[in-house]
Amino acid sequence: MTKIMLEAKSLIRQFEFWASSCFCMNDTVELKQGYGILMELLKEEEKKHEPHLRLSNICSEVKIKDMTDEQIPSFIRDNSFNMERAPYAISFSSKPEQIPLWSMYGDNGKGVCLCFDLNRFSESDKLLCFPVIYDFESTNDEDKNMIRRVIQDQLQKYYEEIEQVSDAEELFYKKNTCLRVLATFLSPFFKHNSFSFENEWRLIRYCSTHEVEYRKNNNGSIIPYVKINIPFCALKKVIVGPCSNSKTDMDLIHAYMKLCNPQQLVKIEPSSVPFRMI
Repeated sequence: MTKIMLEAKSLIRQFEFWASSCFCMNDTVELKQGYGILMELLKEEEKKHEPHLRLSNICSEVKIKDMTDEQIPSFIRDNSFNMERAPYAISFSSKPEQIPLWSMYGDNGKGVCLCFDLNRFSESDKLLCFPVIYDFESTNDEDKNMIRRVIQDQLQKYYEEIEQVSDAEELFYKKNTCLRVLATFLSPFFKHNSFSFENEWRLIRYCSTHEVEYRKNNNGSIIPYVKINIPFCALKKVIVGPCSNSKTDMDLIHAYMKLCNPQQLVKIEPSSVPFRMI
């Protein structure tokens, strides 16, 4: 925040976040994780339908020599960056005051944590806001039912579309399209439980290709992203990192907040984490 204050040419009226492609997240099995859960839920939902019509049987129908069932998500993922609507995510934490988060994402404790009002987020820029699911079986009923409703709605559309389809090739195309839509929509909801300490919430926007820009990360990899603006009024609190010059930084941030919006009350406080860089 102090760096932004020094480099900004004008006062901040809104925050510009870079939402990264959900196919470039730090969980390397994220898509596969979501795909596996999707296939299990599809099997439950499709019991009443003929086997040859079921989406959940598509793995047995793909006759590609060197593709195993475990690798099937690759044909969902191929060309995902060119899909008409693809998911892009901004990640936050519901429990930010943790040493791993300060170490990994908070400039080794020298940065700040910005705390926002989720209600303001959901009103902004057509964003979908939800907690990441690390273990589907133990997640709450509300989130489970939301996932199931998405699947049920898409299945209903699929089965209505194939009523007049008699050609096997066209049927497979319909299956592939429906499965691709479901996998693309649902993949951002899931992460491996190794990341559960992050207590992650995601803000997702499904974007078309003309909105996408590209950047290089610290490792030199190219990351597709979109810019999403969050109103300044959504900011509720700033926590100054445990390894910063907290008193000076708090005074500077407080003065800057008053310039940005004198009427808005933004709490500014030091981190409670006893973390020291050695």
